[in-house]
Amino acid sequence: MNDLQRIEDMMKLQGTMNALVNSDWRTAEYNWRDAIMLEAAEAFDHTSWKWWKDTTKEPDWGQIKLEVIDIWHFVLSTALEEEMTAEKILGIKPSNMETLGIKTLDQTTLRNIIRILISDSLGGSHNRLVEDMYLLTHAVGMSLEDVYNLYVPKNVLNIFRQNNGYKDGTYLKNWNANKFDPDMVIEDNQVLTAIVETTKPELLTAEFLMERLTTEYAKVKESKA
Repeated sequence: MNDLQRIEDMMKLQGTMNALVNSDWRTAEYNWRDAIMLEAAEAFDHTSWKWWKDTTKEPDWGQIKLEVIDIWHFVLSTALEEEMTAEKILGIKPSNMETLGIKTLDQTTLRNIIRILISDSLGGSHNRLVEDMYLLTHAVGMSLEDVYNLYVPKNVLNIFRQNNGYKDGTYLKNWNANKFDPDMVIEDNQVLTAIVETTKPELLTAEFLMERLTTEYAKVKESKA
C-alpha cells in the first residue's frame, strides 16, 4: 500500500464515521476547525511547557501521537467537505522536511507548529491546514504509514461504538468479561490496543479489526447477561 492508497482509505473511513453520526453531515455546518483547535491544544498541553513545573521532562510522545491522529480525523473531515481529492492532499505534502528545519521529537519545534496549526484553524485555507498536519506529523516522528497504522484502528473503534449504541448510551465501554474480578476495569480502547499489538501490521485492515471487536464485544455482552 502506498501513501495515496492510505489517504484514500482514511478518507473513506472518515466519511463512513461522519455519516454514522449524521447522514447529512456534509450540510450540517459542523465547525471542524474548533475541534482541530481544541485537539491541538490538548497535544500542546502534553508537552512540558509549564514553566512552574519541570520543563526538562520528556513528554509522553505516545499520547501526543494519539492526539495528532485525532486532529487528522477533523482535518480529513474538512477536506471531504471541501471535496478535496486524495491526490490533492498528498500533493500538499512538503517534499523535504529537513530543508524546512523541522526537528523530530523536539518540544520547542512541536509547540511552534501547534501554534501555527491553531492560528490556521481560525482562518487559514484548507491547504494550509493539511500542510500544517504534515509538519506536525513529522515533528512527532511519524510517517504517513505510521499515521495510517494508528488512524485505522481508532477510526474502526469509533465506527464500532456508533454501531453498538454509543450515541443513545447503551454501548458498554467497559469490556471486562471477568466474572471473578468485577472490579477490574478494561476499556474498549485497551482491548483495541491489545489486538493491534498482537497482530502483524499487514493484517490490520479495517475489516479484520471490526471482526475482532465484534467477537470480543459479544463475549462482554454475554458475560453481563
